[in-house]
Amino acid sequence: EVLAVTGTDRALLTTLHLEHQAPPAALTDAVERFELNQRVLQMKDEHPQLLFERLNQRRESSDDPLVQLIKRDFPGMTSAAARELLLETGAEQRATIQTTQTVPLGIAGRARGYLQEIRINKALEGFFLESRADNADTLKLALHGLEQLPGWPSDLRIEMRDGAFGGPLLDGVGKRSTTQRRILVKQDNRYTVCDHLGKVLAPESDFYTAVVDAMPEGVMSTSGLADATALRQRLASDATSQRRRVAKVLGLQEIAPGFRGPVRLANRRFGYEMSGRGAGAFLPDLPANSDELIAMLTVLYPEASSLAVHVQNLMFRGWNMISINTWTPIR
Repeated sequence: EVLAVTGTDRALLTTLHLEHQAPPAALTDAVERFELNQRVLQMKDEHPQLLFERLNQRRESSDDPLVQLIKRDFPGMTSAAARELLLETGAEQRATIQTTQTVPLGIAGRARGYLQEIRINKALEGFFLESRADNADTLKLALHGLEQLPGWPSDLRIEMRDGAFGGPLLDGVGKRSTTQRRILVKQDNRYTVCDHLGKVLAPESDFYTAVVDAMPEGVMSTSGLADATALRQRLASDATSQRRRVAKVLGLQEIAPGFRGPVRLANRRFGYEMSGRGAGAFLPDLPANSDELIAMLTVLYPEASSLAVHVQNLMFRGWNMISINTWTPIR
């Protein structure tokens, strides 16, 4: 789930493991938030969402003045992402930031890219973390993801309104002129389904159960879904596999081609095939005598995957087969 949320390739984990490198900030943040969610659920607090936010703020605290400055200028930036961003700057740039108490334009551009990736990751986390399920971005992705379901009726509109049937419109999916309308009345993290006249159609429930109750008969079976849990899993799977669409639904501007986000930045740092040059386009072919080396790596690291790609990655960075063979037994 963490890999799906952050868009991390398993091959990157192999490289990190084999070279004893620290994981990218996006991965670190996601793992810690998943662990925090488990802690919150174990505490059985009456308001898990609020408790999660309080504990997460404590987790995000930092004594580093440069990290604090970046987080001041870019609200929403995580401490781990700010530290990673600073690691990519030179000593002279960091000194300038410290002296002027401002972030240079070049770094600011990368920081905005980080913010987008962070927002996307947090939106996707809400599909998996119970204490983050009421995240507004997650609900937006879930609502707009319904239109991708097989057999979704083109004449159905579902609206989410705050507090009452006639309350403020939070979001909606489907044409406003459609003949069928269902209203999800949101009260805290509970939802009541009403028809277009305000008649209550089902008891108060969680978001995904309410969506199922709002669907016309036959939509769930056409989509191959058994219940609300299956619906949530399908929407999560669709969203995590379509990060570009997620960004569009959230209204985020497309990141400039030169940007390297937290995960992509780590890939580029290791010279990986997702470096922006085109998947695998610059990874060299494996030589004929590489079978023995890969077999040795398999013995040393039986839990690792994509070892052949790892060898290609080392060759891309300038290693030759002699140096790789010498290095491997030592490791």
